[in-house]
Amino acid sequence: MNSHKTPSNQRPEGLPDGVEPYRQSPVFTQDSVPDAFLQEHNTKDGVWAVIHVDSGKLFFEVPSTGTEKTLEAGDITVAEPVVPHRVEPIGAVSFWVEFWR
Repeated sequence: MNSHKTPSNQRPEGLPDGVEPYRQSPVFTQDSVPDAFLQEHNTKDGVWAVIHVDSGKLFFEVPSTGTEKTLEAGDITVAEPVVPHRVEPIGAVSFWVEFWR
């Protein structure tokens, strides 16, 4: 597994017991964020996505629950399995995603 700037040895709040990290995305910027991330998308059943913001700001939304957050450098948030969510850069940003199951 790749190692990014934000330590993954800190278990993010909101993850159930028994899940472990198994994969990490590359670091994305406002210029390289995949188009699919800008639209509603979801993880597979049993897979949590932990979004780590290294610099800048990233908007995170879960339309079905009305959840909207502006994540800043050092922030982490969890996207639950099969729950549609999306992100949107707010200016210059650097972030990556860690997948747990």
